[in-house]
Amino acid sequence: MPSSIALLRGINVSGKNKIFMADLKDLFINLGCESVATYLQSGNVVYQSTTAISAKDIQSAISKQFGLEVPVLILAADRLKTLIQNNPFLEDGANTAHCYVTFPWESPDEETASNGTLPANETGRFSLKDDLIYICCPDGYGRTKIHNLFFEKKLQLLATTRNWKTVNALLELSKQ
Repeated sequence: MPSSIALLRGINVSGKNKIFMADLKDLFINLGCESVATYLQSGNVVYQSTTAISAKDIQSAISKQFGLEVPVLILAADRLKTLIQNNPFLEDGANTAHCYVTFPWESPDEETASNGTLPANETGRFSLKDDLIYICCPDGYGRTKIHNLFFEKKLQLLATTRNWKTVNALLELSKQ
């Protein structure tokens, strides 16, 4: 049975949209999922299921159980493996501690993404590849201006971002 990964956007951020990972795990089990594992407190769930569970199913269950409207994106584990292999910044020898991936809910328009300039004094770089936005921030994600909200505004779409360590950890969890 192949693994899937659910990325929840905006939970447990600054005390808002609080969901305990044990409760989230139970929610997935109640939806019929197996081998459920959560990673960190930021809404990363690896699971297996014999039936198709949609992002809307998960969103609805979260709304019903926790009273929260939380966007959910589902990825196949194979997608993580491919995106790890395709990170353009690793080819340049970038420090993985400075690498991030933004997962948009829709395919970003390549022309819109590449048009315009970076914010003033920005040292970070980004690359749109395979409908994902790879980010390299040598000064750290906390200091960059090309963060999740930058791309949501620029591309007019919903997105969530994960650091490189998390992406790799989710892939490893999916193999267990």
